[in-house]
Amino acid sequence: LSDFCSAMRCMPVWNGQTLTFVQDRPSDVVWPYTNSDVVVDDNGVGFRYSFSALKDRHTAVEVNYTDPQNGWQTSTELVEDPEAILRYGRNLLKMDAFGCTSRGQAHRAGLWVIKTGLLETQTVDFTLGSQGLRHTPGDIIEICDNDYAGTMTGGRILSIDA
Repeated sequence: LSDFCSAMRCMPVWNGQTLTFVQDRPSDVVWPYTNSDVVVDDNGVGFRYSFSALKDRHTAVEVNYTDPQNGWQTSTELVEDPEAILRYGRNLLKMDAFGCTSRGQAHRAGLWVIKTGLLETQTVDFTLGSQGLRHTPGDIIEICDNDYAGTMTGGRILSIDA
């Protein structure tokens, strides 16, 4: 099932009653979170940032696909990013493109892996209270971190003078 979903950039999600699918595609932000929304840890930190390791930033990909021009045998498409190779060195990944039957589709799959690894390098971890229960997998949220931005981007109203 996971291989099948990978061909459509989606993931299977069990919602407690039925199996549904969530596709990785552009979408609107469903909710913003600020420093006042997150649970602060013992060190006084709410948002915790980390970066991907350089070894996880692939600059070349060998994509195996089923080639109808080659009697439906497996062929390999090499996809490289010359600028990334100069910056990070050659870091090769070998992958199978499930359900892929064209060289162009294999090339796009390889480009997606390279660009995703090079552009999506930062993650943020945080803990929410009960308001986090409103989300389902795949929801797009917005992080408004005052410390990261260096300015007040959001908060809570503490009092109102009449």
